[in-house]
Amino acid sequence: MVCEQILCKDECYYHQGEEWAEWCKNNLIEIKKEYWKRIENGKSVQDFFGDWNDYKGYPDTGYYLGAQFIRYLMCKYPFNRIASLPYQRLYDEYRIWSVLDDEAERNK
Repeated sequence: MVCEQILCKDECYYHQGEEWAEWCKNNLIEIKKEYWKRIENGKSVQDFFGDWNDYKGYPDTGYYLGAQFIRYLMCKYPFNRIASLPYQRLYDEYRIWSVLDDEAERNK
C-alpha cells in the first residue's frame, strides 16, 4: 500500500474510498491493539484482510494498518531496509507500536 501511495504521490490514497479511510484513521488505535491481541493469542487475523472479510463492518482494515505501520517504521529505518528487517525485529516493532496511542497517532 505504501508503495502505491508513493507512486500516486498521495500518502492518503486508498482505493477503498474516503469514508473507509476516515473510519480506519479514527479507529487506528483500536485496530492495531485488536490485531496485536489476536497475534498474541494465536487467533486468526483474517477479518482484517480481503473484501470478503471485515472488522466491525469494514473490509481491508489490515491494509490500512499495514500502511500505517510501514510509515511508523520509515521514521526509524530507510524504506529499502524495512523489507529486509528480521522477523523478530518486525514483531518487536509492532508490539511497541501497538501500544502507542498518543495524540500524534490520532492526528495522522
